[in-house]
Amino acid sequence: MELQHFPVKERKKMKTEMIKITLYQVESLNDGFGWSWNNWWKLEEGIWFDPSVLDSARQLLKYCREKLQILSEDSKGRLCIDDDGYNVNINLRNGETIFAFCYGENL
Repeated sequence: MELQHFPVKERKKMKTEMIKITLYQVESLNDGFGWSWNNWWKLEEGIWFDPSVLDSARQLLKYCREKLQILSEDSKGRLCIDDDGYNVNINLRNGETIFAFCYGENL
């Protein structure tokens, strides 16, 4: 799995602070041009994160497996992370978003 670091300038000022996020489960729709969110459900609100967890794909996916238990061990090597500047998305390799950590509403 390729590690990805997210160049989100808003997080630079929060490096030592915890941030509050909301976790969503996402149903994506492929419109022939790519994947977009079709529907989403709030799974957890008010999760406090060290921003460094969101900056490391491995740390975030490990956190999802071990702490939140929303991913199985079988998901290893099958997912990727994308930061759109408002959400950190957990995607299948084809680009379909399955979970999203929303940090933008709390900046």
